[in-house]
Amino acid sequence: MSDLERELLELRNMASESIEPSPEMAERVFRRSRIRRMVTAMTSLLVVGTLGLASLTAVRAFTAPTPQEPVAPMPSETPSPTESTSPEIGRDIGLGFPVCDVSRLRGLDLLGDGTVGNAWTATAVSDDGRCKRGIEDSYLLAVDVTGDGLSDASWSIKNCFFCEPLGATDFDGDGHDELVVLTHGGSVPSYSVFSAQLASDGSVDLRPVNVAEPGNREGDLPAGKPLRIWTGGDEGFGAAVACESYPEDPVLVVAWSNHPVEGPGSETTEVHVTRLVLRDGAFHVVDALNTEQPTEDPRPEVFSSSGEACGLEFDLF
Repeated sequence: MSDLERELLELRNMASESIEPSPEMAERVFRRSRIRRMVTAMTSLLVVGTLGLASLTAVRAFTAPTPQEPVAPMPSETPSPTESTSPEIGRDIGLGFPVCDVSRLRGLDLLGDGTVGNAWTATAVSDDGRCKRGIEDSYLLAVDVTGDGLSDASWSIKNCFFCEPLGATDFDGDGHDELVVLTHGGSVPSYSVFSAQLASDGSVDLRPVNVAEPGNREGDLPAGKPLRIWTGGDEGFGAAVACESYPEDPVLVVAWSNHPVEGPGSETTEVHVTRLVLRDGAFHVVDALNTEQPTEDPRPEVFSSSGEACGLEFDLF
Protein backbone atom coordinates (compact mmCIF):
# COMPACT_ATOMS: atom_id res chain seq x y z
CA MET A 1 0.00 0.00 0.00
CA SER A 2 1.44 3.39 -1.00
CA ASP A 3 1.65 6.35 1.36
CA LEU A 4 -1.10 8.15 -0.53
CA GLU A 5 -3.39 5.12 -0.39
CA ARG A 6 -2.66 4.84 3.33
CA GLU A 7 -3.64 8.48 3.76
CA LEU A 8 -6.90 7.91 1.91
CA LEU A 9 -7.66 4.97 4.20
CA GLU A 10 -6.99 7.15 7.24
CA LEU A 11 -9.23 9.84 5.78
CA ARG A 12 -12.02 7.32 5.21
CA ASN A 13 -11.64 6.08 8.80
CA MET A 14 -11.67 9.63 10.07
CA ALA A 15 -14.89 10.31 8.19
CA SER A 16 -16.61 7.26 9.66
CA GLU A 17 -15.49 8.19 13.17
CA SER A 18 -16.34 11.89 12.98
CA ILE A 19 -20.02 11.67 12.08
CA GLU A 20 -21.10 11.73 15.68
CA PRO A 21 -23.86 14.14 16.78
CA SER A 22 -23.51 16.12 19.97
CA PRO A 23 -25.06 14.41 22.99
CA GLU A 24 -26.99 17.57 23.95
CA MET A 25 -30.26 17.93 22.04
CA ALA A 26 -29.06 15.46 19.37
CA GLU A 27 -32.33 13.54 19.16
CA ARG A 28 -34.55 16.64 19.19
CA VAL A 29 -32.78 19.20 17.09
CA PHE A 30 -29.44 18.65 15.42
CA ARG A 31 -29.08 15.09 14.19
CA ARG A 32 -30.22 15.67 10.60
CA SER A 33 -28.44 18.97 10.01
CA ARG A 34 -25.13 18.16 11.70
CA ILE A 35 -24.78 14.72 10.16
CA ARG A 36 -25.64 16.14 6.72
CA ARG A 37 -23.07 18.93 7.01
CA MET A 38 -20.31 16.62 8.15
CA VAL A 39 -21.15 13.89 5.61
CA THR A 40 -21.05 16.50 2.86
CA ALA A 41 -17.70 17.81 4.05
CA MET A 42 -16.15 14.37 4.41
CA THR A 43 -17.57 13.19 1.09
CA SER A 44 -15.98 16.19 -0.61
CA LEU A 45 -12.65 15.35 0.97
CA LEU A 46 -12.90 11.74 -0.14
CA VAL A 47 -13.81 12.76 -3.71
CA VAL A 48 -10.84 15.13 -3.86
CA GLY A 49 -8.56 12.45 -2.45
CA THR A 50 -9.86 9.83 -4.90
CA LEU A 51 -9.35 12.15 -7.87
CA GLY A 52 -5.85 12.89 -6.62
CA LEU A 53 -5.08 9.19 -6.39
CA ALA A 54 -6.41 8.59 -9.90
CA SER A 55 -4.35 11.46 -11.30
CA LEU A 56 -1.22 10.25 -9.54
CA THR A 57 -1.77 6.72 -10.85
CA ALA A 58 -2.11 7.99 -14.41
CA VAL A 59 1.03 10.11 -14.17
CA ARG A 60 3.04 7.26 -12.67
CA ALA A 61 1.83 4.89 -15.41
CA PHE A 62 2.91 7.36 -18.10
CA THR A 63 6.31 8.19 -16.63
CA ALA A 64 7.16 4.83 -15.02
CA PRO A 65 10.58 3.31 -15.80
CA THR A 66 10.92 0.27 -18.00
CA PRO A 67 10.04 -3.09 -16.39
CA GLN A 68 13.75 -3.96 -16.14
CA GLU A 69 14.36 -1.07 -13.72
CA PRO A 70 13.43 -1.29 -10.03
CA VAL A 71 10.47 0.95 -9.17
CA ALA A 72 10.84 2.65 -5.79
CA PRO A 73 7.74 3.82 -3.92
CA MET A 74 7.11 7.56 -4.20
CA PRO A 75 6.98 9.44 -0.91
CA SER A 76 3.80 11.33 -0.05
CA GLU A 77 4.03 15.10 -0.43
CA THR A 78 0.91 15.87 1.58
CA PRO A 79 0.52 15.64 5.37
CA SER A 80 -1.78 13.11 6.96
CA PRO A 81 -5.34 14.50 7.32
CA THR A 82 -5.16 13.76 11.04
CA GLU A 83 -2.08 15.90 11.56
CA SER A 84 -2.37 19.45 12.76
CA THR A 85 -0.79 22.22 10.72
CA SER A 86 -0.45 24.31 13.88
CA PRO A 87 3.10 25.62 14.39
CA GLU A 88 2.65 24.80 18.07
CA ILE A 89 2.45 21.03 17.59
CA GLY A 90 4.42 19.26 20.30
CA ARG A 91 4.46 22.26 22.62
CA ASP A 92 4.06 21.80 26.39
CA ILE A 93 1.86 24.57 27.82
CA GLY A 94 2.39 23.39 31.39
CA LEU A 95 0.35 20.19 31.28
CA GLY A 96 3.41 17.95 31.41
CA PHE A 97 2.94 16.53 27.91
CA PRO A 98 3.02 17.93 24.36
CA VAL A 99 -0.14 19.31 22.76
CA CYS A 100 -1.22 20.38 19.29
CA ASP A 101 -4.12 22.15 17.55
CA VAL A 102 -3.63 24.96 20.05
CA SER A 103 -5.94 28.00 20.30
CA ARG A 104 -4.87 30.63 22.82
CA LEU A 105 -6.76 33.54 24.35
CA ARG A 106 -4.75 36.18 26.19
CA GLY A 107 -5.64 38.96 28.60
CA LEU A 108 -7.89 37.10 31.06
CA ASP A 109 -8.46 37.90 34.73
CA LEU A 110 -10.25 34.75 35.87
CA LEU A 111 -9.56 35.25 39.60
CA GLY A 112 -10.32 38.96 39.75
CA ASP A 113 -6.94 39.83 41.24
CA GLY A 114 -5.64 41.89 38.32
CA THR A 115 -3.36 39.15 36.99
CA VAL A 116 -3.36 38.91 33.20
CA GLY A 117 -3.69 35.23 32.34
CA ASN A 118 -4.37 32.93 29.41
CA ALA A 119 -6.66 30.16 28.24
CA TRP A 120 -6.02 27.42 25.69
CA THR A 121 -7.86 24.65 23.94
CA ALA A 122 -5.56 21.92 22.65
CA THR A 123 -5.26 18.25 21.86
CA ALA A 124 -2.69 15.83 23.24
CA VAL A 125 -0.08 14.60 20.78
CA SER A 126 -0.34 10.86 20.19
CA ASP A 127 2.52 8.42 20.70
CA ASP A 128 3.38 8.53 17.00
CA GLY A 129 3.69 12.33 17.08
CA ARG A 130 0.44 13.14 15.31
CA CYS A 131 -2.41 15.41 16.32
CA LYS A 132 -5.34 13.04 16.74
CA ARG A 133 -8.52 13.74 18.65
CA GLY A 134 -9.99 10.26 18.38
CA ILE A 135 -13.61 9.22 18.15
CA GLU A 136 -14.80 11.46 20.99
CA ASP A 137 -13.16 14.60 19.55
CA SER A 138 -11.55 15.21 22.93
CA TYR A 139 -10.00 18.58 23.65
CA LEU A 140 -8.30 19.97 26.72
CA LEU A 141 -9.17 23.36 28.15
CA ALA A 142 -6.30 24.85 30.14
CA VAL A 143 -6.02 28.14 32.02
CA ASP A 144 -3.14 30.22 33.35
CA VAL A 145 -4.22 32.41 36.27
CA THR A 146 -0.75 33.43 37.50
CA GLY A 147 0.37 35.13 34.30
CA ASP A 148 3.49 32.99 33.76
CA GLY A 149 2.22 31.57 30.47
CA LEU A 150 1.85 28.02 31.81
CA SER A 151 -1.29 26.08 32.62
CA ASP A 152 -2.44 26.03 36.25
CA ALA A 153 -5.51 23.83 35.68
CA SER A 154 -7.22 21.91 32.90
CA TRP A 155 -10.49 20.23 31.99
CA SER A 156 -11.31 17.62 29.33
CA ILE A 157 -14.04 18.49 26.81
CA LYS A 158 -15.50 15.60 24.81
CA ASN A 159 -17.59 15.69 21.64
CA CYS A 160 -16.09 19.04 20.71
CA PHE A 161 -16.09 20.37 17.16
CA PHE A 162 -13.97 23.49 16.48
CA CYS A 163 -13.04 24.04 20.13
CA GLU A 164 -11.57 27.41 21.08
CA PRO A 165 -11.84 29.98 23.89
CA LEU A 166 -14.34 32.68 22.91
CA GLY A 167 -13.79 35.21 25.67
CA ALA A 168 -14.31 36.04 29.32
CA THR A 169 -16.97 38.09 31.03
CA ASP A 170 -18.36 38.65 34.50
CA PHE A 171 -21.74 36.89 34.56
CA ASP A 172 -22.45 37.62 38.24
CA GLY A 173 -20.79 41.00 38.77
CA ASP A 174 -18.44 39.73 41.48
CA GLY A 175 -15.27 41.16 39.91
CA HIS A 176 -13.79 38.05 38.31
CA ASP A 177 -14.59 36.72 34.88
CA GLU A 178 -16.03 33.44 33.73
CA LEU A 179 -14.59 31.83 30.60
CA VAL A 180 -16.80 31.07 27.58
CA VAL A 181 -15.61 28.31 25.23
CA LEU A 182 -16.86 27.52 21.74
CA THR A 183 -17.60 23.78 21.75
CA HIS A 184 -19.31 23.38 18.35
CA GLY A 185 -18.87 25.46 15.23
CA GLY A 186 -21.07 25.78 12.17
CA SER A 187 -24.51 27.19 11.50
CA VAL A 188 -25.60 26.32 15.07
CA PRO A 189 -22.60 27.12 17.29
CA SER A 190 -22.73 26.18 20.95
CA TYR A 191 -20.82 27.42 23.97
CA SER A 192 -20.05 26.33 27.52
CA VAL A 193 -19.16 28.48 30.52
CA PHE A 194 -16.23 27.66 32.83
CA SER A 195 -15.17 29.08 36.18
CA ALA A 196 -11.73 29.09 37.80
CA GLN A 197 -11.53 29.29 41.60
CA LEU A 198 -8.77 28.97 44.18
CA ALA A 199 -9.21 25.83 46.28
CA SER A 200 -8.43 25.68 49.99
CA ASP A 201 -5.05 24.07 49.30
CA GLY A 202 -4.06 26.86 46.92
CA SER A 203 -4.64 24.86 43.74
CA VAL A 204 -6.87 26.13 40.94
CA ASP A 205 -10.26 24.48 40.46
CA LEU A 206 -11.44 24.73 36.84
CA ARG A 207 -14.84 23.34 35.96
CA PRO A 208 -17.94 24.05 33.85
CA VAL A 209 -20.71 26.11 35.44
CA ASN A 210 -23.82 23.99 35.97
CA VAL A 211 -27.51 24.82 36.02
CA ALA A 212 -28.92 24.89 39.56
CA GLU A 213 -32.10 23.16 40.73
CA PRO A 214 -34.77 23.04 39.43
CA GLY A 215 -33.39 24.02 36.03
CA ASN A 216 -35.61 24.09 32.95
CA ARG A 217 -35.71 20.60 31.51
CA GLU A 218 -38.30 21.51 28.88
CA GLY A 219 -35.86 24.10 27.59
CA ASP A 220 -33.02 21.52 27.57
CA LEU A 221 -31.36 23.10 30.59
CA PRO A 222 -31.56 20.28 33.15
CA ALA A 223 -30.39 20.90 36.70
CA GLY A 224 -26.95 19.61 37.57
CA LYS A 225 -25.70 19.74 33.98
CA PRO A 226 -23.36 22.35 32.45
CA LEU A 227 -25.08 25.34 30.93
CA ARG A 228 -25.09 25.17 27.14
CA ILE A 229 -25.69 28.27 25.02
CA TRP A 230 -26.81 27.89 21.39
CA THR A 231 -27.07 30.49 18.62
CA GLY A 232 -27.74 30.47 14.89
CA GLY A 233 -30.19 28.25 13.09
CA ASP A 234 -30.68 25.35 10.69
CA GLU A 235 -33.59 23.24 9.37
CA GLY A 236 -36.40 24.73 11.42
CA PHE A 237 -34.23 25.31 14.46
CA GLY A 238 -33.22 28.74 15.73
CA ALA A 239 -31.40 29.91 18.83
CA ALA A 240 -30.39 33.20 20.39
CA VAL A 241 -28.69 34.63 23.45
CA ALA A 242 -29.04 38.02 25.13
CA CYS A 243 -28.00 39.74 28.34
CA GLU A 244 -30.12 42.08 30.46
CA SER A 245 -28.90 44.60 33.09
CA TYR A 246 -25.27 44.01 32.16
CA PRO A 247 -22.76 44.64 33.71
CA GLU A 248 -24.22 45.67 37.08
CA ASP A 249 -26.74 42.86 37.58
CA PRO A 250 -26.53 40.50 34.59
CA VAL A 251 -29.41 38.27 33.55
CA LEU A 252 -28.48 35.78 30.83
CA VAL A 253 -31.27 34.96 28.35
CA VAL A 254 -30.99 31.66 26.46
CA ALA A 255 -33.62 30.90 23.82
CA TRP A 256 -34.32 28.33 21.11
CA SER A 257 -37.21 27.28 18.89
CA ASN A 258 -37.85 24.28 16.67
CA HIS A 259 -40.37 22.99 14.15
CA PRO A 260 -40.41 20.41 11.33
CA VAL A 261 -39.34 21.96 8.04
CA GLU A 262 -42.34 20.49 6.22
CA GLY A 263 -45.13 17.99 6.63
CA PRO A 264 -47.17 17.23 9.76
CA GLY A 265 -46.39 19.56 12.65
CA SER A 266 -44.56 22.16 10.56
CA GLU A 267 -47.30 24.68 11.20
CA THR A 268 -46.44 24.75 14.92
CA THR A 269 -43.20 25.92 16.53
CA GLU A 270 -42.06 25.11 20.05
CA VAL A 271 -40.44 28.09 21.77
CA HIS A 272 -38.24 28.09 24.87
CA VAL A 273 -36.85 31.20 26.56
CA THR A 274 -34.93 30.87 29.84
CA ARG A 275 -33.59 33.68 32.02
CA LEU A 276 -30.75 32.80 34.36
CA VAL A 277 -28.56 34.51 36.94
CA LEU A 278 -25.21 33.25 38.20
CA ARG A 279 -25.18 32.84 41.99
CA ASP A 280 -23.09 30.67 44.29
CA GLY A 281 -21.27 29.06 41.40
CA ALA A 282 -24.33 27.96 39.41
CA PHE A 283 -26.82 29.42 36.94
CA HIS A 284 -30.26 29.74 38.57
CA VAL A 285 -33.40 29.89 36.43
CA VAL A 286 -35.38 32.98 37.36
CA ASP A 287 -37.94 32.80 34.54
CA ALA A 288 -38.83 30.26 31.86
CA LEU A 289 -41.16 30.26 28.87
CA ASN A 290 -41.93 26.89 27.28
CA THR A 291 -44.73 27.13 24.77
CA GLU A 292 -45.93 26.48 21.24
CA GLN A 293 -47.10 29.00 18.66
CA PRO A 294 -48.05 29.12 14.97
CA THR A 295 -44.86 28.95 12.91
CA GLU A 296 -45.87 32.05 10.94
CA ASP A 297 -46.14 34.15 14.13
CA PRO A 298 -43.15 36.28 15.20
CA ARG A 299 -41.04 34.73 17.92
CA PRO A 300 -40.15 36.56 21.16
CA GLU A 301 -37.91 39.60 20.88
CA VAL A 302 -34.77 37.78 22.05
CA PHE A 303 -34.64 35.95 18.70
CA SER A 304 -33.95 39.22 16.91
CA SER A 305 -30.91 40.00 19.07
CA SER A 306 -27.62 40.83 17.37
CA GLY A 307 -25.72 37.96 19.00
CA GLU A 308 -23.80 40.23 21.37
CA ALA A 309 -24.49 39.34 24.98
CA CYS A 310 -22.75 40.19 28.25
CA GLY A 311 -19.92 41.88 26.34
CA LEU A 312 -19.21 38.91 24.04
CA GLU A 313 -20.04 38.23 20.40
CA PHE A 314 -21.71 34.82 20.11
CA ASP A 315 -22.69 34.88 16.42
CA LEU A 316 -19.35 33.86 14.90
CA PHE A 317 -20.54 31.94 11.82
